[in-house]
Amino acid sequence: AIKYDLLVRILENDAQTRDLALPQLARLGELLGRMKRQQTLLSAYGHQAPEE
Repeated sequence: AIKYDLLVRILENDAQTRDLALPQLARLGELLGRMKRQQTLLSAYGHQAPEE
């Protein structure tokens, strides 16, 4: 019974940790995707100053 209770607590803590971490991981993934797209654009078009 003690092992079962410990296992339940571990799984509950794991679920709570995932609930807290997943939104931040999604945000991080979005930011990394933006950075990758920006790097791709910079490598394709170079660092050109806007013409006036």
